[in-house]
Amino acid sequence: GRDKLSKFNIMSKIKKKVVVDNEEIIDLEMQKYVNHIGLAIVYYRRLRKLTQAELGEKSDLATNYIGQIERGERCPSLTTLIKIANALDTSGSKILADAEQKLDEE
Repeated sequence: GRDKLSKFNIMSKIKKKVVVDNEEIIDLEMQKYVNHIGLAIVYYRRLRKLTQAELGEKSDLATNYIGQIERGERCPSLTTLIKIANALDTSGSKILADAEQKLDEE
């Protein structure tokens, strides 16, 4: 009924498509989680006073890839998340926990 229609309307408003292991995410909850992972990375990067380029250099990842992750356009693999977390002097589990907490607050 109405629930499906409103969820469809929300989904249709999401313009960007997120790629995880070359598969598009269509689940709204997963999209939100990926967005929050990106925002947690932005938070720790700014806390460490690093640019995306500096984080890319420290984690051996391309600057544009860092940007895509931070904007929620790509979901990092576990290996990538650990590289980023190490470069930010934090842990992958802390980034995931922060993202999950924000998701629970919505």
